[in-house]
Amino acid sequence: MLVLGAFAGIAVLLAAIGIHGVVAQAVQHRMREMGIRFALGASPARVLAPTMRATIVAVTGGMLSGAILAGALDRVLRGLLFGVTEVDSRTLFAAAGLLLLASTAAALGPALRAVRADPLDSLRSD
Repeated sequence: MLVLGAFAGIAVLLAAIGIHGVVAQAVQHRMREMGIRFALGASPARVLAPTMRATIVAVTGGMLSGAILAGALDRVLRGLLFGVTEVDSRTLFAAAGLLLLASTAAALGPALRAVRADPLDSLRSD
């Protein structure tokens, strides 16, 4: 059980690192847009919101597709694993909530770094 828990923790860590990399790349591509928004007088919250919203929507879509696949593969797993009787909905919801929390934390760093960037530097880059 400890080994399984350790591998699950490593999997969540790797997922958060992957999400962080993807979001950092997406934010880098949107730096010019963010610089224009700042130059026009947008508040940091108005610039931060679309980036966070896009991340949460993408992660939620991935979690929903994963939950659907888990439900579909339930019968296959029951035949392969000893003692598996049904899908444990509490475990699925806990894992989904943990991944949503980890992905939000991973997305917050690059988004805050983009909000703190100088608008003139982001407009000049390209």
